[in-house]
Amino acid sequence: MRKLMMVLVAVAVCAVVSGCAPYSGALVSLPKVQDAESSELIIIRESTSFQCFVPIIIQLDGINVFSITNGAYVIFKIKAEEHVVSALLYGGEIRGESSIRVSLKPGHLNQ
Repeated sequence: MRKLMMVLVAVAVCAVVSGCAPYSGALVSLPKVQDAESSELIIIRESTSFQCFVPIIIQLDGINVFSITNGAYVIFKIKAEEHVVSALLYGGEIRGESSIRVSLKPGHLNQ
């Protein structure tokens, strides 16, 4: 059992070092908006052992904008208006999807 655990740890370390770790960051450039018409949105992915190596894709109005890994978060400034924010869990295929419609107001922090 101990040898198996050592092998699994070695494989995980090799995957991370070789660049096989899931990507976390922006997938596209969001358009710049003036401060007077913008709002900040914070999206947090809680840390969990379930699906921990699978990134979640964040969509804004149907466009993939961010990929976030386990325990990560993103803060971005967008035009203050109504948006649909979705979280997609992939793993070769879509395994889960959750969406919410948000109505953002200028100068407010929306979570």
